[in-house]
Amino acid sequence: MKSFVWIGIFLFVSFGNPVDGWALSGISPDQTEIRQVLHDLEKNIGHIESIQAKFIQKKKMKLFKHEIELSGSFYMQKPDHFAWYTHSPIEYAIIFKNNKVLQWNHETNRVDVISFKDMPILRTIVEQMQSWFYGSYLSLLDKYEIEIVSNMPLRICFIPKEHSSYLKMLGHVVIQFNQEQSAIDSIEVKEKSGDMSIFHFKETLINKGIDPSVWEILGRAS
Repeated sequence: MKSFVWIGIFLFVSFGNPVDGWALSGISPDQTEIRQVLHDLEKNIGHIESIQAKFIQKKKMKLFKHEIELSGSFYMQKPDHFAWYTHSPIEYAIIFKNNKVLQWNHETNRVDVISFKDMPILRTIVEQMQSWFYGSYLSLLDKYEIEIVSNMPLRICFIPKEHSSYLKMLGHVVIQFNQEQSAIDSIEVKEKSGDMSIFHFKETLINKGIDPSVWEILGRAS
């Protein structure tokens, strides 16, 4: 998997109002409350069969003074379709379907096809994405310490547990929901390396028809 795809898609990291590990004022440690909030979210979001939205990503890396800003769109459809398109300032696409990963970038205009089974870490990351957007929050209790940052808007912090070896690169993930708590407004993550970014989602459509062409990339497969 090329590094620009990894950076551009999956390393969501907190930026703007960072949350530093456990030092979060206002977080609720009440596990009963947390379980109830997660249960309510699953009721609100669990009906989602497909989702599409536009995004703006801002990323700040420790090695550089200036932040990176990208924009694009993404699509998810049960049971196993996922597509991520970055439109600016560079153009690339990555699609997951039928246990295959398709990658394309404007510079080469080439489509690379990779077997999902050969990329277990990437598969795990995609499964986490599906958990976030499809509302499978109670299942995350085994992988994360979960705390409530605020109620209005609802913001929840997920801190990987020590045994979550494939999440060792993450310091935490913070998810903010819309007013109705029926969709995600933003996802923030802080990497243990210190790099930070945030994704803001807008024009979100739930259970609306997705154009079949989204799952195809024009170009030459190899």
